[in-house]
Amino acid sequence: MAKAKVMVSLLGGRPVPNMLATLHLKPDYLYVVVSEDSLGTGGNYEKLVNALPNRLRPSQPRSVKPYILTETIQQCEAIVNQHQSDQIIVVSAPEPKTMGFGAYDVVKNLRAQGRDVDMCYLSREGLVWVFRDTNNVEPVRIGLKDYFASYGWNVTSKPDQVDTKFSSLVSLLIDNLPMSHRLLGTLRSNDKGKGKRTINHNRRMDHAEFSVLQEIEQLQIVSNVQRTDTETRWTINSDGDAKFLLTGDWLEFYVYQIASQLSTAQGASLFDECGWGVEDTSGKGEIDFAGIVGGQMIVASCKTEDIDKSAKACTIDA
Repeated sequence: MAKAKVMVSLLGGRPVPNMLATLHLKPDYLYVVVSEDSLGTGGNYEKLVNALPNRLRPSQPRSVKPYILTETIQQCEAIVNQHQSDQIIVVSAPEPKTMGFGAYDVVKNLRAQGRDVDMCYLSREGLVWVFRDTNNVEPVRIGLKDYFASYGWNVTSKPDQVDTKFSSLVSLLIDNLPMSHRLLGTLRSNDKGKGKRTINHNRRMDHAEFSVLQEIEQLQIVSNVQRTDTETRWTINSDGDAKFLLTGDWLEFYVYQIASQLSTAQGASLFDECGWGVEDTSGKGEIDFAGIVGGQMIVASCKTEDIDKSAKACTIDA
């Protein structure tokens, strides 16, 4: 008979490490030894349970006073005694450390008795296995949907394959920075109406900006591009073309495109998964770019309008 995989998760602070470890290890049984101050409505235990799929949710919490070492020891021993013939994995919490010390003593003693028990904790590099001398770091690979679920978000993202015309526009704008930035400012400030519309700008656009606009015309995003001594005229061909040109989607896609191409020193993709235009389906919010690296989330906010007189901004938070 195959052994069941039993996970004992210590929960004191934020629940994301517990959630990531659970999704990665996929235990048959999950027990959560939880600090009593993490219980209650809106507490970290509730957040953890809500973030997990039904098949991985624990039956009930094992509450302890976090700074009384013996309480964590007793709860861990009680769980292990229920699973005499199974594989036991204890996942330590980063805080409070007292709970981790108690669980460490339990695991150490059981291993000395020959029991199939191990212990790990989540770091930026992945799961670190405490009692292994070699290969003690195991990469954690979690998808965007699973990660965002820990915050109560059900997300979708924009497609990685985009319209050829849009892709060409992105390359054109990037190749002509900062000239394209100035041009987009002009196009936005003069835009009026919906659908196909013709815009008359009451000044002569300088040669560099006008040259970029002519290249955009070649992509058939605008048409009727003209310039006299006193005005500049162009036609935006459709609302879809306006979205390509006048929103920040092009910069979001460019960040996503570059991130997708990044690799580690070993040649593997840097991001386990990344996406652009990541949006909660119930309207809780949208993130321009999000990516997972070693179980950690990196998000970027992309701005294509002037911010404190800077040309462009792409701010990144981990």
